Amino acid sequence: MRSAVQVDDLLDPIEPIAHLLTKIAKSEILRHYRIGNYNNINELLDQIAKKKGLVDTKVLVKANKKKKIDEKTESTPQKEEAARRFIRDFLNNRIQYFSKPPEVA
Repeated sequence: MRSAVQVDDLLDPIEPIAHLLTKIAKSEILRHYRIGNYNNINELLDQIAKKKGLVDTKVLVKANKKKKIDEKTESTPQKEEAARRFIRDFLNNRIQYFSKPPEVA
């Protein structure tokens, strides 16, 4: 996987994350990104996106009958960009991992 394809050229950067999560200890991910516990890939990418500021913010404006304007902000995490960040961190050895050596018969 290393250097085979540019991270920015991946059509679906979320797909390789599932394989990477089998190689990396969960505690290492939590330590590196300083995030809370997660149960699935979507929760992980949401937390990484929020932590790294990878969110799209929209301001919703609503006027009521009294001509008072209510504003709400809504933010949606950029999961694909968070996935690219995760892959880059893995490829650049920022996330530590190890593989068990094969057993000798």
